[in-house]
Amino acid sequence: MKKILLLSLFLLSFKLFSADLDCSIRENLDAISEIKLSTLIDQKSSIDSISDIYAYVTEKTGGHFIVEAYLADVEMRIFAEGSLLVSQDKLVASSWSRARIVELECRLSKKP
Repeated sequence: MKKILLLSLFLLSFKLFSADLDCSIRENLDAISEIKLSTLIDQKSSIDSISDIYAYVTEKTGGHFIVEAYLADVEMRIFAEGSLLVSQDKLVASSWSRARIVELECRLSKKP
């Protein structure tokens, strides 16, 4: 019984320290992906894999996040890191050239 209780508390504690995010990928200013996801501390979560863009977010302690993307067609990686503490905060990684702009953005989901 103690093991079940401890396991339940352990699993619940992971959910208490997770964040709910709204993330989007834009290409040439057009949204190509919008997703809601939940993160776990120190675990890389996939945002999406679309149009040769593979995007991820990793939550660190204290509301700190890392967003990263691999742009396969040009063999480039982009990333940004920062804190998301209130719903107005956003974290953006971007890359641009003459032919293409790619922007990855995440923010905290608004609570209902």
